[in-house]
Amino acid sequence: MKILNLIMAALLAVLPFTEAKGRLAVVDPILPLIPAPRAWQPAGQEIAVADLVRIVVAVDDQAASRQAELLVGWWHQATGRRIPVQIAGPGEPPAGTIVLRVTGQGPDTAPVVPGAHDETWEMDLTPDGIEIRAPEPAGLFGAMESLRQLALSAGANGTLPCGHVIGGPRFGWRGLLLDSGRHLQDVDFIEDLIDLLALYGFNVLHWHLTEDQGWRLEVPGHQALTDIGAWRNYGDGGRYGGFYTAADIRRVVSHAADRFITVVPEIELPGHAKAALAAYPELSCTGGPFEVETQWGIHEDVFCAGSDAVFALLEDVFDHVVELFPSRYVHIGGDEVPKDRWLACSRCQARITDENLDGVQDLQSWFVGRAARQLADRGRRLVGWDEIIAGGLAEGATVQSWRGTRGAVTAARAGHDAVVSPTSHAYFDYDVGELPLEKVLTFDPVPAELEPEHHHRILGGEMNLWTEYVPQTEIHRQLVPRITAMAEALAAPAGTKDFPGFLRRLHRHEGFWPVLGVMPGPASRPLQIRAEFGTDGGYRLLAHWRDDEDHAARFSGTGLRIQTGLASRPAQWRADVPPEKQPLPAPLEWTSAGFSANTRPPGDILAMARLESDSDTMVYGAPAVVELHESLALGRPVTLVHEPRERYAGYDSFPLTDGVRGGLRFNDGHWSGFEAVDLDATIDLGSQSVDAEISIRCLQDANAWIFLPTEVRFLGSDDGESWQELGVEAHDVPDTEQRVIIRGFSVRTGRKTRFVRVVATNHGICPDWHPGRGKACWIFVDEVLVRK
Repeated sequence: MKILNLIMAALLAVLPFTEAKGRLAVVDPILPLIPAPRAWQPAGQEIAVADLVRIVVAVDDQAASRQAELLVGWWHQATGRRIPVQIAGPGEPPAGTIVLRVTGQGPDTAPVVPGAHDETWEMDLTPDGIEIRAPEPAGLFGAMESLRQLALSAGANGTLPCGHVIGGPRFGWRGLLLDSGRHLQDVDFIEDLIDLLALYGFNVLHWHLTEDQGWRLEVPGHQALTDIGAWRNYGDGGRYGGFYTAADIRRVVSHAADRFITVVPEIELPGHAKAALAAYPELSCTGGPFEVETQWGIHEDVFCAGSDAVFALLEDVFDHVVELFPSRYVHIGGDEVPKDRWLACSRCQARITDENLDGVQDLQSWFVGRAARQLADRGRRLVGWDEIIAGGLAEGATVQSWRGTRGAVTAARAGHDAVVSPTSHAYFDYDVGELPLEKVLTFDPVPAELEPEHHHRILGGEMNLWTEYVPQTEIHRQLVPRITAMAEALAAPAGTKDFPGFLRRLHRHEGFWPVLGVMPGPASRPLQIRAEFGTDGGYRLLAHWRDDEDHAARFSGTGLRIQTGLASRPAQWRADVPPEKQPLPAPLEWTSAGFSANTRPPGDILAMARLESDSDTMVYGAPAVVELHESLALGRPVTLVHEPRERYAGYDSFPLTDGVRGGLRFNDGHWSGFEAVDLDATIDLGSQSVDAEISIRCLQDANAWIFLPTEVRFLGSDDGESWQELGVEAHDVPDTEQRVIIRGFSVRTGRKTRFVRVVATNHGICPDWHPGRGKACWIFVDEVLVRK
């Protein structure tokens, strides 16, 4: 018994615990906050959520009183209980109290300059209650959102760990760009999105309101901007669009301000202005006529830099913008401006002469400078994409660096502020296969090459959500869970990012997202499956990291391992739904050793690999899922007249005969891409086949310059030299189709043949309506199947 007592004493000395209602409770040492606080000192005790029964504020603390009402609603959402707000009396507050204190002075809503005020805070959690202190209301709000996370993680019947927490962000600009030009979002949705941003400590909504594909801001006196410019008309008679009224804008701005989020509007100029030109064609170089664009990309018709009427319109637009948006910053875009129209425009050339400019590049700098002066006259500062650096930066301009970080370096060294949102880490419209959560977490807005004396010029960063392919229904899937990694990257102290620890905290958040109405997408696509063939005809499948070296190191210590499985392809699968979204047979047989087959697969099957934790049910990222198809051509060598581009040559040595079909993403590793040439592929089947079906599938993604072949010819031969045409198939899919299309082409041989040849004719060049008109098109092919 003495030995047992000694063991118990030793255990209790090292385990944090609290005595609660007559029992010992081991406290989870993880504080599930995202972003991580600056400091966390656990006390080894806990307090039950149910024991917190009131919120108390000081009688003269109006800022805390207003925020307390928000906390009441959040607490009800997290626990199902409404707790009252009370005014502090003399002495210490009673047990079960959440105390809110603003210790200094500051604005009660979002500052007009993001990050201009103190956002630090402290929180003490004890068995008797919680006290939150902050110098300014913005800090108090951040602490309340952190408490909200803890309550959501714990649930109504859970407990909160006790201890001392210090919080506050590293950067003052922590934003989301929301593109409402390509796809419109309704106001209720935007308010909910603002709530999600606030939960994770973001303080800027960069609202992209005008585009080639839609003008979304109602402007008094210029009704055509929304009567015409807000609507896309499609060839099939369809119409898409809409706009925001002044009342809509005020509602969004007010909702954001109450959550200490500054709304920064973006009015694109001089490019990406086709919607405005459709309304007022006289503001172009050619005079039009124009329609609001239905195609994504870069379009050559832009505002005429030689027209004074353009700047008269901008005067009215900016007057309305500054009336609606209190933000000190107004974004004017300035990116992707073709110069062809300016080169051929007499008015633009006259402007170059009159202003003593050195060509059209200087003309863009002059245009941006004039817009900057218009905004400065209204007490606002211009923000623009990093193209505004060319020709010289306008006075006081802030640069948003998206083509890497070089623009931020150049701006900072020149004495200008910068916001950093590079495609490599911050473009959340990219699929998680290209930009996984684990990569977002490594983002640091301060470029490594920037000298320390210029670091203060880096205001922070943004995640950019362009919506060409992201309608409102898909926004949560694109943002969540990657929003949590960006929150950590922009707020956590430099050098403190811990991926295994972050995943443990993230796992606690996954459980409460449904309570918030958030439907997340995958975090990553860390795995891939490829086929290998032996000289003896053997066949096996390998599941492995997409990037062996980086991922093996990155996932070390996470407790995640690759799990794999096989299943017969369910007959009820829909042909128009990608495999990873299909209903899977249950249960799947998972094994840790991988899967293989020494012979060819017996019919069509499904292969899957995923990352799964040994210790619990945590699954990370999207599974790698492939359909494997039985084929007489499986593993047979392919002779190509033209090789695919190296970047799109497939994962394995036999990409056209590995039995694996591609999905709707052209870069998923299972498509072979041919630029400016035809597909001309010959396969030696090794023996004659009787009346087999030969088929291929091609992909069309017009916005990526990938078009279906104009026709596919199938040929057969006994000797590989003399060919007989077996059939030709064309299609009726229009090249203007905006959706990603996978189209099959097939023929039956009707005769014995040993050699099979497939010739798919390239579309040639992009058509006149396309942003890449005159440039080479691509053909993408996934698999050549030969089946009896």
